[in-house]
Amino acid sequence: MLIFSDSFSFWDQPHLPGRWDNYFDDDDSAVITVSDPYGRNNGSGARMITGGYQASGRGILVRNLGADYETLIVGVAIYCESTNTGTATEVGRSYYTPFLTFEDEGTVQLSICLSPGARVVAISGPVFGVHTVLGSSTYALHENVWHYVEVKAVFNNVAGSVEIHIDGATRLTLSPVDTQTSANGYANQVQIGGQGHSTGILGLSVGSYYIRFDDVYICNINGAQNTDFLGDIRVEGLRPTGAGLTTQLEPSGAGGNWSLVDDLQPDDDTTYVAAGTVGNLDTYVFSDLQTTAGQVMALTTCLYAEKVDAGQVAIAPLIGTTGAPQFVGTSVNLQMSYNYKEEIFETNPVDGGVFSVSKVNSFQYGVRRL
Repeated sequence: MLIFSDSFSFWDQPHLPGRWDNYFDDDDSAVITVSDPYGRNNGSGARMITGGYQASGRGILVRNLGADYETLIVGVAIYCESTNTGTATEVGRSYYTPFLTFEDEGTVQLSICLSPGARVVAISGPVFGVHTVLGSSTYALHENVWHYVEVKAVFNNVAGSVEIHIDGATRLTLSPVDTQTSANGYANQVQIGGQGHSTGILGLSVGSYYIRFDDVYICNINGAQNTDFLGDIRVEGLRPTGAGLTTQLEPSGAGGNWSLVDDLQPDDDTTYVAAGTVGNLDTYVFSDLQTTAGQVMALTTCLYAEKVDAGQVAIAPLIGTTGAPQFVGTSVNLQMSYNYKEEIFETNPVDGGVFSVSKVNSFQYGVRRL
């Protein structure tokens, strides 16, 4: 079952708390940057300073999963830049820099790190603290090259396991190992970036370096699909390009409703559409997928909305075509500040079948006030 995915499209550093539940950037916008040049598919990616001995000067993004999972599968594209924040090189230091961690309410169960030689290392516990090195890949990542890293972890202090794929190939398998440091045999948070232990990848003198992240997914083993490694996947963000079949919401200014909600990054109350009447809706034509063939594993609708007065206000996403009724997604209540409201569809809600590129491109998407 797909729990979360992110393309880092259509949002920026000030909106990090919306898509990710917590982040740390040392109050310095240079530590985490979300921008077009940093993605791997001609789109946005997240560029962070990560690693480092001190708690400051490194980037962290944390996603709360909303449930406890004994097994998790996470995939992420990473790009290690040759540019670093150090001024000297100390190759060969035996310290590790985490880029992916699994946590139980803030307690680190498992850290996936880079060694000074750019090998992928699995560590039980936090790198910056008491930990045990479980194993290391013999395969090393390359500077200035995108790699896709996938980790399947079972959390248990006796029968835990870790399997790591790099670019589709199995590079590390550990079982049985202790992957549990809390009192619980599960994880409920996933973090990218993190605090290292002195020198980081390739021997950077202060242990910090720039790493780019893109195309993130998080799955578990429950459900009917997306229950194992998905492979080197691509997460694409789409936005409105024109008016759909129905336009009923009130615009904030001149122009078509769709043009007020097609922001590359959210502009909050600058341009928007409003739903003052229960039952009113808007639908929009969206951009096509860049991908022209292949399997579409899931679709996530992402509404960015707020309410402006007391009382319960609910909205739901819409999916449909010009020739079929819109499917109304799950109702969500709004708060008096902007929030992202996401819903994941692993099967086509319009006809009950599988997604295809052509069907995703043919759909109109929108929002309805309930």
